[in-house]
Amino acid sequence: QSPRVLFSTQPPPLSRDGQDVEFLDSTDSLNRNIRTKRATHPVHNRGEYSVCDSVSVWVANKTTATDIKGKEVTVMVDVNLNNNAYKQYFFETKCRDPKPVSSGCRGIDARHWNSYCTTTHTFV
Repeated sequence: QSPRVLFSTQPPPLSRDGQDVEFLDSTDSLNRNIRTKRATHPVHNRGEYSVCDSVSVWVANKTTATDIKGKEVTVMVDVNLNNNAYKQYFFETKCRDPKPVSSGCRGIDARHWNSYCTTTHTFV
């Protein structure tokens, strides 16, 4: 059994590790089916912080994605297994705001650099 693939007749749990997540339908990212409180990114030791606060969501009805080689691939909304249709859900984590602080991303010296946050990898 893969930690990334699970066949189930039920939608994914709200959290596998206690993190608060949301459910989104990729056809309309503002159409939220189930919404829970979003937690801020945890504070790390030694003064290390994430460049942005992240939000994690379960996305349904996705039709395309990027594979680990960077190639765009078509994904099936439903997977048929033993004559049963299972809906695919994708767990995505991204920056909540592309410019989390007025100068761009946290941890960047704004006196010398301009910055912004963007998603660079989305894997299936």
